[in-house]
Amino acid sequence: MILRRSLEAVETDCKGKRKRQSSPASKPSSRQPGANSLTELAQLGSQLIRDESENSRRRNDFIISAQNLIQSLASDKEALLSKVKKLERELRVVRSEKDAEIAALKADRARMESELTSLRHVNEDLREEMNVMEAATPSAALPRPLSSPSLPLP
Repeated sequence: MILRRSLEAVETDCKGKRKRQSSPASKPSSRQPGANSLTELAQLGSQLIRDESENSRRRNDFIISAQNLIQSLASDKEALLSKVKKLERELRVVRSEKDAEIAALKADRARMESELTSLRHVNEDLREEMNVMEAATPSAALPRPLSSPSLPLP
């Protein structure tokens, strides 16, 4: 189909050349009308066939290269998808480990806060007992601070 259109274009072009060459000023005297134009047409047709063959070969090479590239990209895509899935699994494992660590730390914190609250209550109870004991004990019986020089030692 392409070859037929090309041949028609060549024939049209050759007819245009014949009209230009038919003027007496440009026409050599030894030239027979139409003899060379058929030879030129045959040469142009042969050249067109060679060009079409070369274009077809190039087109096929391009198609093969494109197919190889597509296969290579598909292979790369599969490898990358595999790596992504592996990394996602590893991420899930790390997240679950970190979540477990965070839960353990929160439990430790809650336990320590509970112990601290308990120790504060014990401290308050001890202060109250100490205040009660201080109130019940006469001031002479209380131990004196050693750093105070104004008080005599017992």
